[in-house]
Amino acid sequence: MEIAIKENPVAVDISSERKNYTAVIEKTEAMLTELRNKEITVCAIVTNSASAYAAALY
Repeated sequence: MEIAIKENPVAVDISSERKNYTAVIEKTEAMLTELRNKEITVCAIVTNSASAYAAALY
């Protein structure tokens, strides 16, 4: 994420890094902590777990 912040992203895709909802929560909290430490304001967090739910059906 450090590199992404330097490039001033509009969004950061972590979908390849996490497989389940608890890991997503942990990763999101870690990202927010890092951003808070850098005094970066977060206006919104958008999540999508559709692929995880689809995988759980099979």
